[in-house]
Amino acid sequence: MAAVVAKSGGTISHIRVAVTGVGEVAYRAKAVEAALAGTDGSAAAIAAAAAHATDGVSVNSDIHADSAYRTRMAEIYARRALEVALGRSA
Repeated sequence: MAAVVAKSGGTISHIRVAVTGVGEVAYRAKAVEAALAGTDGSAAAIAAAAAHATDGVSVNSDIHADSAYRTRMAEIYARRALEVALGRSA
């Protein structure tokens, strides 16, 4: 999981979120980006945006982790990456 975030005038003006280990290939989590863009980057906004980490992705399931687990971990790691990108402790 990787996140790059920039704020301008107190709101998020630029955001990119990349995810790997969830689907067949790494991808940009555009639903997370759209949900967080223009917000103040509050903890509530981050949590709401992170919930979209697997939107539109066929989540893998194998002997190491089922799809429900990977979906939940993607949300958690998206939240943590966004917090770090915004300069907060994860």
